[in-house]
Amino acid sequence: MSLHPAESAERVDRAALLHARHLSETARFGELARREFDGGSLYWDGGSTHADLFDAPDGGGFLLRGGYISGSDEWTEGTHATEHPDIWGEFAAVRVRPAAQGSQVDVWADRAGSWPLYHGSDGRRSVISNDPHFVAVALGFTALSAQGSYELLAYYHAIGRETTLRGVFALVAGEALQATTDVDGSSALRLHRRWIPRYSQSTASIDETYEALRDSVAQIGPLHDPDRTLTLTISGGLDSRLTLGVLAEAGPQRPEAVTLDLSTPEELEIAHRVATTLGFPHRTARLDDLSLQAARSGWSLTGGQVSVHAAAGNILAYEVAGKAANGDVTLVGAWPGDCLIGSYVPVTPLMLSRASRGWALRDWSRKRAPLWRVRGVEVAGPRAKRIARAAHASLSRSVLRSPGRSAAQAISAWAMFERQPRFSYVSPAILSHDVLAVTPVLAGRYVDALLTLGPTDIMAKNYYRRMISSRLVSLRGVPNANTGAPVTPAPELPPRFPRTRPELFALLPTSIQEFVRRLRPANHYIGTPAPTAETEFWNGLFAAEGVEARVELDGVTVDARTSGDLHVGSVALALSWSRRYLEEASAELDAAS
Repeated sequence: MSLHPAESAERVDRAALLHARHLSETARFGELARREFDGGSLYWDGGSTHADLFDAPDGGGFLLRGGYISGSDEWTEGTHATEHPDIWGEFAAVRVRPAAQGSQVDVWADRAGSWPLYHGSDGRRSVISNDPHFVAVALGFTALSAQGSYELLAYYHAIGRETTLRGVFALVAGEALQATTDVDGSSALRLHRRWIPRYSQSTASIDETYEALRDSVAQIGPLHDPDRTLTLTISGGLDSRLTLGVLAEAGPQRPEAVTLDLSTPEELEIAHRVATTLGFPHRTARLDDLSLQAARSGWSLTGGQVSVHAAAGNILAYEVAGKAANGDVTLVGAWPGDCLIGSYVPVTPLMLSRASRGWALRDWSRKRAPLWRVRGVEVAGPRAKRIARAAHASLSRSVLRSPGRSAAQAISAWAMFERQPRFSYVSPAILSHDVLAVTPVLAGRYVDALLTLGPTDIMAKNYYRRMISSRLVSLRGVPNANTGAPVTPAPELPPRFPRTRPELFALLPTSIQEFVRRLRPANHYIGTPAPTAETEFWNGLFAAEGVEARVELDGVTVDARTSGDLHVGSVALALSWSRRYLEEASAELDAAS
């Protein structure tokens, strides 16, 4: 959506047509639709099966929504169901109401922020979109943000406001935008909170939480639409088996489950056992069916805000789903698995303590900073230290303001409402007209139940273990893909005393870790992970295409050619694509005007 003076409408229309042409090259964009209102214009994929326009029955404006909500699409006294603050689903929505001299505009996403929103302004015009590239093209921005790019390269996943595109900013979960336009221009955007996550003092029981998830899944309309083909994407981990178990109870059918060959043969076998035990047909999709052109399509549909290999993994899943369907596909996954602390956070006893919450969070935030040294990535340039300090400070602030009485609760909430929406939830399905993504573990009452868990339940996904052991009896004997051991209700807790050198090293204060790293290589203590099928595939593809894991930003050079870091290499590639596209689009628009 663009809020602009009437004399600017022609340039914005050209920008929308240009960007629609760009998206059409992915073969996942239908036709550009447009609607004017006093003070602005709205654009969307008119051929999309999950973009819906609702006109208010009393002539009081309209609402455009991408995605889905639970329950029915109904108007009540001039208000659409999507507008209710307690509604859940996976969506982004725009509500336009007539005002005295123009229009009142509200823009928001679902509570979990699974459909991201971006905005920018040049003083006279404001643009809001779930595609940051369109914001930049419409406003004539052509430069990359060194800060936003660094944060993505550093695995922080754009925790700051600015994205990888300079002048384009992201909303976090629970935030909304509001503006009042007039015929001569638009007022500045106003940012406000529609919903604030809070931890409850009382803990929901296993049965209450499981039933909340099952009953919520039963309300997800696309899962019960006979005209859509369901395809499940699973990994065999705890999140996937919980999702599959609930779908087996609440879902009307047993659709095909697909696992991408990103893991070891043992993990793929576990995924197969999970699916077939619950009665779902299962198969493995091969990564080598993917081309760099398909990877670029994934990048285009995510606005360049995630690494290429992450976006392309989604694209491959859609291709697999599309080949099995004769129409529209609903892709069902459980990818926000890191929301419960333990799968990517070093677990220490201090994470459980309410008294040490602030110290533990600060120490954990500082320990994420030396990842560059651990991974062998070189960062240099006159602005490198300043940008790194700003990124580290931003990470610390975002973690410290996260809700929760313990460090474990705070990091879990940070992962769910800040990290994941910037990384895992940024799915190409958001801008793909024939594929709708559904994530059952974002179900409203279920998310609320997760915000009642104590720190022991959050650690190592202990609560998932208890739910699976209690409610999914047939899966008790199927081992966990990460440990190879059966899933039992016994909680996994951090050891009181370190048993290995990496465990000891993780417990040391940051200052001592920094001193040790100066004396000996970090890998001597942290350990070097073995290459995975995913890493080998992507490094081979990058080598064949001549891609270098090196990127030049404004005053910062990031170089991972020596280490061969997969993430840095793919992000560097995406940044080069973004820079080229913005420059070419700007030149074309300038020539036309």
